[in-house]
Amino acid sequence: MEQSKKKARVPIRRESSSHGSTEASGEESRVVDAYRPAVAQEEVDWQEVAKRLKAEMENYRKRQRRWAEDQILSEKSDLLRKFLEVVDNLEYALAHIDSGDPAHRGVQVAYDAVLSLLLREGVERIFAKGHPFDPLRHDAVAVVPAPADQSDDLKVIDVTSEGYMFEDRVLRPAKVVVAKRG
Repeated sequence: MEQSKKKARVPIRRESSSHGSTEASGEESRVVDAYRPAVAQEEVDWQEVAKRLKAEMENYRKRQRRWAEDQILSEKSDLLRKFLEVVDNLEYALAHIDSGDPAHRGVQVAYDAVLSLLLREGVERIFAKGHPFDPLRHDAVAVVPAPADQSDDLKVIDVTSEGYMFEDRVLRPAKVVVAKRG
């Protein structure tokens, strides 16, 4: 019973001659050397080495999974950012086509479809007008003196270009006009 609880230890064989060497191959010796304690010992606890290698492999898999997820999110953000250019162009077209023109209805349908796609993918518009200026979500294109009745300093009073968020990341900051007191 007592012997079954002991850890198996295997001595490392070393020979200095070049023929008939029983020392581990290059890869195996690197593994052994990496886990050899600072105090030179003639025995290696192979179960401990296996546990450490297993833990390292699990950590490697986790790092690779996180890296892959980050890459997917980054690529998706880049693609969605390109759709924002289409939204801007459709908004510009809607602003400059008479609402009675049949083309206006066609552009409106295309605009609604692209906005619907962005919403399904998790893109959200940044609502800035009337909110305090946030440099992480807004780009100030102009700073004007605040009206006398404004109590907050650096308040967004106008939006020149809409901003958008995706997965708690700013796809594009809103371009805003900021009112500054004093």
